[in-house]
Amino acid sequence: MRGRRGVRLVSWAPAQGYRVRDVDRGPDEHVEVRFAGPEGEDELRVVCVGSPPVPQRRH
Repeated sequence: MRGRRGVRLVSWAPAQGYRVRDVDRGPDEHVEVRFAGPEGEDELRVVCVGSPPVPQRRH
């Protein structure tokens, strides 16, 4: 969701075998959620520069 203050994460859910490690839900120019699982950690970051929001995945 994007508003005057940037992007805000409204929901998230880990895949089976993963758990949520950390969440930065905003509102801000970007939001992040980190998941931990059997293969290590993954981070999903959504950046809002203009429109629409752009997802970025890091592991």
